[in-house]
Amino acid sequence: MTIQLDRWTGDFGDQYTQRNIVDWRDRIGAWWTMLKGLELRSGLEIGCNRGHNLRAIYISGRGEIGVHGIEPNPLACQLTANEGFSVYRSIDGPPLPADLVFTCGVLIHVPPNELDATLRKIHALSRKYVLCIEYFADQETAVEYRGFTDMLWKRNWPHEYESRFPDLKLIRSGFWGKDAGFDDVHWWLWEKNR
Repeated sequence: MTIQLDRWTGDFGDQYTQRNIVDWRDRIGAWWTMLKGLELRSGLEIGCNRGHNLRAIYISGRGEIGVHGIEPNPLACQLTANEGFSVYRSIDGPPLPADLVFTCGVLIHVPPNELDATLRKIHALSRKYVLCIEYFADQETAVEYRGFTDMLWKRNWPHEYESRFPDLKLIRSGFWGKDAGFDDVHWWLWEKNR
């Protein structure tokens, strides 16, 4: 376990979960835009916390998309226990391939020495699409976060994914601000070419 994951599973992660209250309904329009026209039967969020995105996807997909999450924080898992979707504690747990695998504000917390393995796991779990919703920077940039200098990195996500996985084809991208229920993040949606 990395020091970052250790923090997310303890008090630091509990505090984040307690203050991370989002009205998931504000995100429905964004999810409708991102998923429009895709052939999806399943979605998997890596780092789902309270499940805000999973609820919005379920509603925007009119209940036709089965959603699941992976969340290491026990409190967040407890809070999503009765939401109608499964949440697992580890990416190394039960195999959960899905049509769409995505992160939202999670990869920014993966330390540089763990990034390659994490992206490879995400790519392997995806049957059709990979979606990345994260803070962006042209170059990897460490940002102080809640008093720590080893907890948040902005990166060039198109470069990180496309340099590793030539089978990914970018099909759409954009930016979501607070008016869409997000925290000023960029997003990229890739399709796996098989």
